[in-house]
Amino acid sequence: MKTKFKHNGFSLTEVLMAVGILSVGMMLIATMFPVGIYLTSVAAERTMAAIVSDEAFAKIQLYGFKNPVPQPDDDANRAEFYGKTYDYEQAHNAPYLGGSPCLPGSYDLFPGLSEINSNEFSYPSVDPAMGNRQYYWSALCKKLSNVPTETEYLVTVFVSRKTSPNLTYYWHDPYYCYDPNSSSRPRVVDISVQNVPGEPNDKLKISEPNKARYVNPPTTILNNGSGRLYRVVDREVADSNIIKLDRIWTEDMNNSSQRYIWLVPPPNTGGKNANIEVFQRIIRF
Repeated sequence: MKTKFKHNGFSLTEVLMAVGILSVGMMLIATMFPVGIYLTSVAAERTMAAIVSDEAFAKIQLYGFKNPVPQPDDDANRAEFYGKTYDYEQAHNAPYLGGSPCLPGSYDLFPGLSEINSNEFSYPSVDPAMGNRQYYWSALCKKLSNVPTETEYLVTVFVSRKTSPNLTYYWHDPYYCYDPNSSSRPRVVDISVQNVPGEPNDKLKISEPNKARYVNPPTTILNNGSGRLYRVVDREVADSNIIKLDRIWTEDMNNSSQRYIWLVPPPNTGGKNANIEVFQRIIRF
């Protein structure tokens, strides 16, 4: 007796269902690749930022810093000088921060600080790529005590990346003779802000409208007075000069007086924010 084997195939409906399920699965997998690539690049940048910041803090301790020295007849304002935040590079290379050589009565606020080669603010310091450095750092120093003999500072390091060798960035002229000025590399700058009357203290208004374009989400900013870090999360639609922060501004802003924030601006031509990460340490010089 012969046994008959029945050979059953797939119906067209089953094939279509299988293809549909496979297509959905492939689409889900495909959408994961761009996200994975983005997260990988972010992780690589933040890892590099940590490496650059470690070298920056080492150089800051190597080259040192010192308390600002007001003019001999201006001791009454010594506390005011101690309360400010100073650009580490300008203090070494353009120390006329107590005035301006463009104006009478200027003087060196940091006498005795040696000049630092500008290449030291890039990573790597020795450029094997001949002008194609990508990573740079800027540092801010804020004295933690009004006691003249104390030299303990809150040091903030901004690590930035330059994506193209042709980019330029907004920057203050060290002597304030020309503003705006431009820099061939990303550097930290200060911008004046005010409170917004009738609004919560998590909003600030850029005092100089022509500089509002340098303060964009998700830029990290530093409060010149307190040394605290904030992140810009939004910009007002009705007034592009007003920005919203990720938390309440702790410094008293219940008046119209100006305050200052520090940040690394985007390229002059626009595009991605140059700043990657910000690090803080307390250092005794």
